[in-house]
Amino acid sequence: MEDDDGSDGRHEDPARAGRAVTEGGGLRRVFLFGCPRSRTTVAQRVVSQACDLATMASTNWFLEHASTQVLNGPAGSSRAQMRPFALKRVREHVAMVTGVDLGEDFRLEEGLDVLAERAGAVGWLEKTPLHLLSAREIAAEIEGARFVHLVRDPGGVVASLLRRAAADPGMVGAGWQAVQAHDEHTWRVCMRATLHLHEDPAHLVVDAEDFVDDPEPWARRVAEFLDLLYRPPGDPARVAAEQASVPSHRPWKADAAGPVRRIAHVEPVPMAPLEPATLQLWAHAHEVLGLAVPRRLSPPTAR
Repeated sequence: MEDDDGSDGRHEDPARAGRAVTEGGGLRRVFLFGCPRSRTTVAQRVVSQACDLATMASTNWFLEHASTQVLNGPAGSSRAQMRPFALKRVREHVAMVTGVDLGEDFRLEEGLDVLAERAGAVGWLEKTPLHLLSAREIAAEIEGARFVHLVRDPGGVVASLLRRAAADPGMVGAGWQAVQAHDEHTWRVCMRATLHLHEDPAHLVVDAEDFVDDPEPWARRVAEFLDLLYRPPGDPARVAAEQASVPSHRPWKADAAGPVRRIAHVEPVPMAPLEPATLQLWAHAHEVLGLAVPRRLSPPTAR
């Protein structure tokens, strides 16, 4: 399962308390996703604080066998297996933050609406990377859902997946993710999903490389996409939200805490050259999505 930072979604500024709707009417319901290891965790933190959106750890609500197979191998996990954990995670988090017990059975948007309303936020942001593969289902089920895609270069994604698998061999799916060919396949599946969805006006594509180098223009662009006010870094309410956030307990997410910065352009993990299919798809994605000049189309040799 994907996890995220433990941000509790609290926004304590009393001047904003109770303002649960925007001028456009209704809470903003936002899903942020992308291929795993595409900087979605740090984007979640920045966007939620800049846009006044309540958030929490990844819910994994819409994960099912096909999507979990992509990351963790043939065994995967079914929706029937995943949903009880998702219900428990959302119910416990909402109860901890708001004092509201959602009961045994509820819809995701019902739980997250309560979280946002009690926080006085203008909406909520849910971040489970592989929800990308369920975007059409989510759009059909959740009224007003909007989607933000993070797109990262395949070399960076593959290196990060390999490094995480080596660092935490007991993690679910570590054995599968330790194989470069599997990780390239994961990236290609996710990239194709973004390409199929990017023209839909409810979807915005964010260049993860540009984001990590200069996050605030992208945070402002996301706010405009959502028809929300943008809160700059020095805004007192944003500062308070940042101070209230709780870093993830996941060791591989430690780099997502603190100021946004590029940890390293070249990650020290052994890698073979990327497969031709991966390189071709990345070049095509740049042309179709209008991203910046392609970076690292050929990964460095092992070092």
